[in-house]
Amino acid sequence: MKASTSPLKWIHSPLVDLGVIAFGWLPVYVLFLVAWSAWKFDNSCDVLTLWACPDGIQSLIVFAGFITSVHRHYALPFIYGDRAEFDRHAAVYTWVPILLACVVFPACLYRLLPPGSRRSILYGIYTFVASVSGVWNIYHILMQKFGFLRIYAAKLGYGEVKLDRKLFFTWLALVIVLSARGYTETFFQYLSDSGFGWSVVLLPATRVAAKILLAPTALVAAYCTWQWGKIEWRNYTPAALPKLIFATSVALICLTFMQSLLLGFIVFGFSHAFEYCVFANLYACRKYRGVNSGPPMCFWSRGPLFLGPVLANAILVAAVFYLYKVLRSNPLWGLLPAYALTSSLLHFYYDGLIWKMSNQKTREIVLDLR
Repeated sequence: MKASTSPLKWIHSPLVDLGVIAFGWLPVYVLFLVAWSAWKFDNSCDVLTLWACPDGIQSLIVFAGFITSVHRHYALPFIYGDRAEFDRHAAVYTWVPILLACVVFPACLYRLLPPGSRRSILYGIYTFVASVSGVWNIYHILMQKFGFLRIYAAKLGYGEVKLDRKLFFTWLALVIVLSARGYTETFFQYLSDSGFGWSVVLLPATRVAAKILLAPTALVAAYCTWQWGKIEWRNYTPAALPKLIFATSVALICLTFMQSLLLGFIVFGFSHAFEYCVFANLYACRKYRGVNSGPPMCFWSRGPLFLGPVLANAILVAAVFYLYKVLRSNPLWGLLPAYALTSSLLHFYYDGLIWKMSNQKTREIVLDLR
């Protein structure tokens, strides 16, 4: 399908698209580099050794984590404050949080039990849930990036869904393989220090796998990028510039992992959370425009960076969560990761329900953000 010949196709505006969706992560990136240079620390400070990081880096980690904690709550008003949305999946929105909490909270409180089989079982559940949450989080963030790419494609009138998805996921695969080559020893040392000494037997195989997979992964990523680029070239008009700029920003985020795994995770997570907060509010402003009563969301949707009950509550939760070091010696410390895991998993699951572009009403709102 031929590209649109209309003016630049922004999702909202140049300010929001460039300053938030595409490059909202740049200030955090610059601050990290400044802190890196000012404290002159070595590679002992990284994603698995946060305690070795200087105060400047740790403050940046706390800030990025704070924004991440805040954004997980933004979907809740769209569900529990909007009767129409709640009624669409009433059973899910009622029972999933309860059932999830019944599994996650006891598992995270495993330290309340004396050493033994029951404590080991709870710890195993906790480890499993945390692992699922970590993997799902990466998938969730990449799917949000993919979603923005698809919004640009819909506005332009061209693009292939499968190829757009392959583009970002092959880039992610390449990042994983390259990171595995550089962090294999560090990762297995961390597992060993955490009580998983048996995992060391997997170290040689992991080294070999990382070397073998690098070339084919890079070739597949290059091929998908080339195929995607051909479509963009064939359909190019100035209207496509916002889409190309956004895709470039995702590529740059992937490159930050090559500088430091810690930097990559900070930028990756912060960019997702920040753009989500702004986009969710813009969506609310558009969806509830002119509504004087009804969903509570209408009350606090004021501008791209709104402050309201959800944000105020999230600030409180985030502040308590980052007292982790103080509370760690208390057996009840597990309440903090329990809340973080439960809210994260609900956020991932709920987003898959409320942001479906296959829903005609959602699609109309997303394509008409102003």
